[in-house]
Amino acid sequence: MKYMRPILGGILFAATYFVLTTLDFIVCRHQMKSTITLPKSYERSKSPWIPTESSVGQSNLELDKCMDAEVDWTSTVKPKYELDRNKFLIPTLLGGPNNQMMGFHQSVLLSLILNRTLVIPVFYEHSIDNKFYLKAVPAEHRINIAKLRGLLSVITLREAVRLCRSRIDTIFADKYFNVGRKEIALLMRVYMQTGLSGVKLIDGVGDEEIRAISEYIYGEKGYTRNDSLRNRRWWPKSKWGKSWIYNIVDKDNQPNLPVHPQSAPSSKVSDARSNYASNAKCALHWFPFRQYGFPQSKITTSKASERVDLRHFTADDGWKLFSEVLLNTCAPEAVGVWSKKFQHTYLTAAGGNYLAFHWRYDTDDFMGYICKNGVRQEFCESVRQASNSSAIATAILSRISELDRRFKAKIESVYVAAPAALANFTLEIVGLFSNEDFARRTLPDDLPIPAIVTSTQLKGFVLREYRNCPLTIPKQLSDTISQLEMDICVDSYSFMWSRQSTWSGNVKQYRFLNNKAKTKTDTPNTDYVIRMMQSDQMRKEES
Repeated sequence: MKYMRPILGGILFAATYFVLTTLDFIVCRHQMKSTITLPKSYERSKSPWIPTESSVGQSNLELDKCMDAEVDWTSTVKPKYELDRNKFLIPTLLGGPNNQMMGFHQSVLLSLILNRTLVIPVFYEHSIDNKFYLKAVPAEHRINIAKLRGLLSVITLREAVRLCRSRIDTIFADKYFNVGRKEIALLMRVYMQTGLSGVKLIDGVGDEEIRAISEYIYGEKGYTRNDSLRNRRWWPKSKWGKSWIYNIVDKDNQPNLPVHPQSAPSSKVSDARSNYASNAKCALHWFPFRQYGFPQSKITTSKASERVDLRHFTADDGWKLFSEVLLNTCAPEAVGVWSKKFQHTYLTAAGGNYLAFHWRYDTDDFMGYICKNGVRQEFCESVRQASNSSAIATAILSRISELDRRFKAKIESVYVAAPAALANFTLEIVGLFSNEDFARRTLPDDLPIPAIVTSTQLKGFVLREYRNCPLTIPKQLSDTISQLEMDICVDSYSFMWSRQSTWSGNVKQYRFLNNKAKTKTDTPNTDYVIRMMQSDQMRKEES
């Protein structure tokens, strides 16, 4: 009952809080000027064919405030590691934004080991419905390309299409690979998204036809400049299906595309060169994810300024290079600057510390995937047990008290990061923190009740300060908010993280990289919540 009594009051407060904070958000959105158009060319997109939104009509002053990250590729940059300019590694990425970043880390590392110039890939929007066709996100909205260019040789996807003559020469796979029906569909999607082909099409279907199909599928309203093609028998019946792919592929004359390795690849970084021994010019890195793993304890900044001798690469060099990869694949510069300003305004205004709490467990997206088919039963049951707003609020307050006792850390605020689908659940937690009687059941009288901050304040702040910026256009905003929340969690004094979440995992890596000592105060949130619930139950039984 302890965890149930305060919930009704919390919900009533949350409703009021939601109305007030949402009004602020709506006002900010109303003030945004409509400056978004579909560009006449696709220069903003990293794909030659996929249209993406771009902001136009901005003054230089506005763009300076936005810290627009569009890259000047005409400028010459001498990277720390100059790689072979006649061999290329082209990443293809999968999953949500954080899975994509983990795959990208693998590709950057492999480019260095194999001495291949890295091609800046296509990144994608987040999707919870397993869509086959995902909208492209400009790479400069996900990573600081200027920083990456300082590490290794890179080129644009458009330049790679030109130098590779629109062809993929070989596939580097991080798991066993066999060209079947599924792989043919994915190769066609790569073709549509990059302009690089690894499949042979039937007569009468070429670049112009694929361009028209791409415009139809990825455009907002089925836009294509070649409507005459709609009457062809192979034209897609809808913007979502993929059966049309098998109608335009020449099934009997597919190119013999070499795949490396021919068996399941080794996960040892020292075997990378033997796994991918190829002189082919243009290699497609096939959906990398977690092939090369490094213990967090190995990640370090202490030797980041040293140069690894790539000619005599050893296994011990792997974690050194991976540390450099992490340091140089960070979010756009604007994310760090905006995050620090927000922290100062909302989280550390009184000069104290703040705790960050990440709750990833929304039912339809994360839990629907992680817990499907009865896998990870013990973990999934622990999440369901801990998914109680009153228990979570109690656990956060208990952790604040513990940080004061053990580390003499004064926590003045809490940032709660959670998916948008959990907005109501988050508001319940906010409401409970506003109830002084509830808070004082756990928090000693000599500690102030901390302010609790969520994405509601963060969105309002971003739209007030940086509306009309490339990173805050409507379809980019949620992605930017997620990156800002990650930076906020990285900088927190203590981080209560979510198991099985790559979002939390990436935050933990950067926390360790930036300040190893901080990670001693971190804890997995479900474990802590359940431990507090069990302790409370034991006290009840003893009394």
